[in-house]
Order: sequence, then structure tokens, then C-alpha cells
Amino acid sequence: MKKWLNGTDTRILEEPGIDKDDGAIGGHCDVIVNEGKAYVYYLNLKVNKK
Repeated sequence: MKKWLNGTDTRILEEPGIDKDDGAIGGHCDVIVNEGKAYVYYLNLKVNKK
């Protein structure tokens, strides 16, 4: 993702990903901006699908 604007319809971490280990959304997220780059930190609990 090259550009993201707060308040748009693009909401990252709201839906699980498509990887086989992606079973939960990203929670408790925060963003750090440093020298023009944004870093997203979040909690992702592994969900065992049986």
C-alpha cells in the first residue's frame, strides 16, 4: 500500500487475510510514523481451524 487516507473506505486489519494462518483480524493496532514511513503494529491471535 503506497498511500492511505484516514476516513476512506479502505480499512486495514478489519478483515482476516487470505493466508492459511489468517483466522483473525488485527487488533490493538497503532501506527508509528518515522522519517516519512508509517509502521503498523498490531496483535493477531492465531486461530486453530479444525
